[in-house]
Amino acid sequence: MDTAEEVYQRMIEHDYAFCGTVDDIKRKLESISKVYGAGELEWFNWSFPQGFVTWDEAEWQLETFATKILPEFKE
Repeated sequence: MDTAEEVYQRMIEHDYAFCGTVDDIKRKLESISKVYGAGELEWFNWSFPQGFVTWDEAEWQLETFATKILPEFKE
């Protein structure tokens, strides 16, 4: 059976999970937003790895996404 690290690495490799710098995440989102249709991302799922990060870390992730990444994709 695969370890949690191996499973998560596979998720990253297949663009099911993103990690990296703000610019890394912007590039990934830009890439997947152009896969279908006119480049409009139809849905996006945000999940927190419960039990693996503190509330402060989860809050920082969400705040960073909302203020530094998401504005790049508003129309």
